[in-house]
Amino acid sequence: MERIPGYLMIIGTVFCISLAIGGYALVSYSPDDLIPREHVCIPPDLPSGALPGYWHAVAEKTGIDPGTADLVLLKSEFGTGGTIKKIELEFMSESGGVARYYVMWYRSDREQCGWSDGIAYPKENYALPEPLRVGPETAIMEIGQIRFADMDAGGGPFLIETHRFPDPAHRPGNAVTYEIGFFRNGTPVNLPVQGHDPSEMLPFSLTVIREGASA
Repeated sequence: MERIPGYLMIIGTVFCISLAIGGYALVSYSPDDLIPREHVCIPPDLPSGALPGYWHAVAEKTGIDPGTADLVLLKSEFGTGGTIKKIELEFMSESGGVARYYVMWYRSDREQCGWSDGIAYPKENYALPEPLRVGPETAIMEIGQIRFADMDAGGGPFLIETHRFPDPAHRPGNAVTYEIGFFRNGTPVNLPVQGHDPSEMLPFSLTVIREGASA
């Protein structure tokens, strides 16, 4: 990935504001925690592997041990036909034997494929959210196999976001937002799930928001 110079302090300021709004207890940060902005090329859409492509780019960029990674949050925005627009990926992992909390962003760019940057906090220094007990690669591979028909996205723009499963706090009940879960074989199923033990499900569900729809 080709590095884009000149963004370091801007990135730090924006990330601090973003994380503060998100409710994380961020008191200070070191420039060493910042992951500089770089160009990154991934498959252009969900069916051809946009999400796994980004995860592999992140693992290479950060130098983490992927086997130690636990997913905290995946939030993605897609355009018509599943074209990737934005990705936010939060996870915990080890790099050089140090456990860290990573927040990564991707934005598509028609001229330069896209760009990615992020920030990584030493895990021991902050009160951090609990991970979803699943590796990012496992979750991303399963999500990447979902058909648009399963998401009921109608081919148009939509958002997806992971949530802990089972979690009664996330049960949207309108035509704009709904939620699906996954069996451990990767098969998606609409929630609530009846006649199945929660242990048969992956430990996250997926909220799908159709942009431009009306309730």
